[in-house]
Amino acid sequence: MPAPLPDSYLPLLATSPLFTGIAPQILLQHIPHPVHFQIRKGDHLLVPGQTTKHVYVVASGRLSLQLSESDPNPLVMYGEGDSVAEMSLLGDGHSPAFVVAATDCELIAIEHATMWKLIDHSHQAALNVLRLLSQRAELNERISADSLEQTNGYKGFDMINKLTGLYNENWMDKELGRYLKRCSFENRLSCMLLAEIDNYAQYAAKFGKLGADQALRTFAHTIISCQRPEDQAGHYAGAKILIFLPYTTNIDSARIAAERLRLAVNRADIVLPSGDLLPDITVSIGVSQLRDDGMAGLLQRAEQALLEAQASGGNCIKSAV
Repeated sequence: MPAPLPDSYLPLLATSPLFTGIAPQILLQHIPHPVHFQIRKGDHLLVPGQTTKHVYVVASGRLSLQLSESDPNPLVMYGEGDSVAEMSLLGDGHSPAFVVAATDCELIAIEHATMWKLIDHSHQAALNVLRLLSQRAELNERISADSLEQTNGYKGFDMINKLTGLYNENWMDKELGRYLKRCSFENRLSCMLLAEIDNYAQYAAKFGKLGADQALRTFAHTIISCQRPEDQAGHYAGAKILIFLPYTTNIDSARIAAERLRLAVNRADIVLPSGDLLPDITVSIGVSQLRDDGMAGLLQRAEQALLEAQASGGNCIKSAV
């Protein structure tokens, strides 16, 4: 059963994009006693067509947004501080897909009436909700298109790299290019990271294809665990992975995300199916910002920055000027 949360919930809510920039005293005034509850891995929080009277914030664990109950390739992963079901604030908003617990989760539930009182009182809260609703509307369009494609039985482009679980070159050619054009048209500032495992050829020579594949797979899964719901990652080539960061307005913010990823990769264990532990890997990362030269320029600058990072000894970040 749901139970009241202590005041210690405030630091967690402050990390959520839903409440960013809102003073703690305002949160405490308008959300004095939110409830929290737990769901187990595999449990459904929302199903297609379902409406809800709450917005949910992830306190711990990860939620998966997916087209089917057992979809191995989730559309989005939500982690600590992320929120779901914002579209339900519009009254007739319903879940466009399954929201499933990818791990055991603890969730904070905030009633619609509480959210609307906060929005009425706080201009920042209104801006946060508007931004999230815009992002969710765009995501819903993509879900509708994907659902229609499945219903009609079309395979279209195979957009998932089977080794990493990330998007592949078909996605980059078809979807990312179109998305970048839209960002440019809307003058929406965005950034890209291009990351590559250091000395991957030597790693493969020493530990074989099995070890190299497991290192790349761990690298990809670490990226998934670090990225925001709106971020998109694709297997670029070899041991290179690109991460597109929409709504990231400057290089400094992108460098912060890159450093968080670099440290996470350094800490990640490379474990073979046999249980044997392989040496850790490091990555070099190039950072670039979207300009009016589209994807070609964005990638070219990211690749140049990546080369500079590798020339500096690897395990570091360089940004395009």
